[in-house]
This record gives sequence, C-alpha cells and structure tokens, in this order.
Amino acid sequence: MRSSTFLPLFSMLGAFRALSLADDPRTNPAKDNSPNCSCYTVDGGNDTAYFTFHRFWDFRNLSPDHLTSDAWNADWWIQNWTSPASSDSPLERINLVENVGILTGKNGNGTALTLNTYRNNSHTQFTAEIQSMQQNIKHASIRFHARVVGSNGSEASKGACAGLFTWSNDDNESDIEILTQDPLGTIRYTNQPDLDKAGNAIPQASITSTALPPWSLFHTHRIDWLAHATHWFLDDALVAANTYSVPQRPSGIFMNLWGDGGSWTGEMAQGGSAVLVLEWVEAVFNTSGPVKGPGKRAEGKCGVVCRVDGVREIGWPEVYPNSKN
Repeated sequence: MRSSTFLPLFSMLGAFRALSLADDPRTNPAKDNSPNCSCYTVDGGNDTAYFTFHRFWDFRNLSPDHLTSDAWNADWWIQNWTSPASSDSPLERINLVENVGILTGKNGNGTALTLNTYRNNSHTQFTAEIQSMQQNIKHASIRFHARVVGSNGSEASKGACAGLFTWSNDDNESDIEILTQDPLGTIRYTNQPDLDKAGNAIPQASITSTALPPWSLFHTHRIDWLAHATHWFLDDALVAANTYSVPQRPSGIFMNLWGDGGSWTGEMAQGGSAVLVLEWVEAVFNTSGPVKGPGKRAEGKCGVVCRVDGVREIGWPEVYPNSKN
C-alpha cells in the first residue's frame, strides 16, 4: 500500500522448448534489454503475454558504495518524505535514506539490499521506501526474491508491512503485502482501491492467501500485471488472480517497509524492528513512452522471443527455438 502523501516525479506465439545450442549467439542474450531478443515472455497463468524490455537488478554482490553510484541513481530513488500522525495512523511515519542499506553475509560472503523499519520512541515509526526512476511501465511481470525478518535475522516484530508493488496513484496500484502481525504463511494480494468513498472495505479488491511457505525465508514474489487481470505467484506457483481494478495508468516499481500504528499494520512495540531483505529484482515490461537503459532500442515486431522462466541462470533470458529474426 502506497501513502498518498507523496507526489511522484515523474499476446502471438505458443509455448516453446528452450534452445540448447551453446554456439548460437542468440542463446546467450545480455541480462538487460538484449539486442538478441525482440521480446520476452513468461510462464504461468492462462494468458500468454509478451514484453519488450527486460531488466535484472542483482543485489548479491554489491560494492559498499553502490547506493551512491551512478548505476543505482539511474534506476532507483530512495525516499525521504514524512507522513504525520492522524486518528487512523497514530504514529508519525518518517522515511529515512539511511534505512536502505547493504547487508553483507557471514564471513563477507555475498550481499543483499535491505529496507529497515523500527520504532524507538512513543510517537514515530522510522521506515524505508524505494521507487524506480522509470515511471512509464505499462504491463509487466516483476519478481522480487526477498524475505522479511527482524534485526540480525531474528523474527520480525509485529507492526510492519512489507510492500512490493506497482503504483501510479491510489486507484492504479497492484500490491504484494506482507504484514508482520499475520502468520508466516499469509500474504495479501490487492488491486487498489480497496476502500470505497465511505471508507468501507471492497471485498473483491483483495485476496488473502494462507498456508503459503513462510515469508521469513527467501522466496520469489511475482506480480504479472496484464491488460485485463493481475496474477500473483510465489516461487512460480499461481496463488492469486484478480480482474477487479486492474491498473490502467503507466506506473513505477516500488518497495517499502513501513508501519503507522494503525489497524492495518498494527502497532509496533517500542524497540521493535523488521527488515525486508532483497537478493534481486527482475522485470519484463512494456512502456507508454521512451525508455532509458542498457541496450536501448525501439519497440517493434516480436521476432526473436526470449524466456525468463526456467532458465539456466536467474536473470539471464534464453531464446526459444522457432523464433525468427
């Protein structure tokens, strides 16, 4: 769920088997907008969708200064806005740049991107949010390999919400939401708005999936935002689908971890904390306008089709056979 206090800056072929000829240059596309791929397709659901662009953000081997690098700043924007307390949100919410960090594994092995939230006084919840600089995404398949824990890998304190979502405005938003006051196997999937003008819940807006694998462990959380439906997956298994209020406006990718003491998140105890840990994010998408990034090229006819699911290495698309230049 996205707070409305922030003002933003801003289907053709059937299924194929993977091509295995290692000496064919088309089998080794670049991880970002490969010139060898005319379009990308995904597995899952009943709809075949095709996307023009591909990006893979790998957080597993970051340098200590990555969050101030040109590469980071070209793609992501760490938020620093404040939302005041209210009758519905008893705690002031302050997004801090320093609440986004890089976690280094034991013995210096590997890294991950972290978003942190904590409460250390009676009035304030310190939170974190990241948005993509690109805000013209229209239809996408986005995957977040992530988990939610407490500090030092302990159990997350109750009173936080981890959000992985697309957003344009409060009526054009698709959410994956993990509430730390929920059981470990419960995740909420929503197309906004989920409240009517009188503040009453809209039942068809949200699906609560239970008996899922625990969100305290790493899993791949996925949103497929299509023209007439939103599908949500967990580790390639379809867990929810909705045709209500499918977003219609160009959007960005958002990740946040927050709480405000309200009924949705619950109130975190003083001294409590939670951490959203991300190893990577992958997206295939279409746009409503120009796009900047590696391998920039014009949208065109889908000739060489690449897949992103079932590949030999996550983040590196592979060409389907029978695709023609």
